[in-house]
Amino acid sequence: MFREAIKCNDGTTISIQASSSHYCTPKEDKLPLTEYTHYELGFPSKEIPCLLEYSEDIECLTSTVYPYVPKAIVKEALDYCGGADLVL
Repeated sequence: MFREAIKCNDGTTISIQASSSHYCTPKEDKLPLTEYTHYELGFPSKEIPCLLEYSEDIECLTSTVYPYVPKAIVKEALDYCGGADLVL
């Protein structure tokens, strides 16, 4: 299952994915996003400091995937970008 990228209130976009084929926990399909504890993030339109340690490619932070990002860090990233209309 693929979800559209999230657009934050400051205009930043970021992919937040969770399914059996993504780097997330649990590795299940069709659960509401609120049921996951870790998410696969990817391709943010700007660098987000709290995601740095999860980056697969430290050289290009806007063109990489961030596997198994804990829910609290995802919320921190969204807050850094002015918030978003998304419930986790």
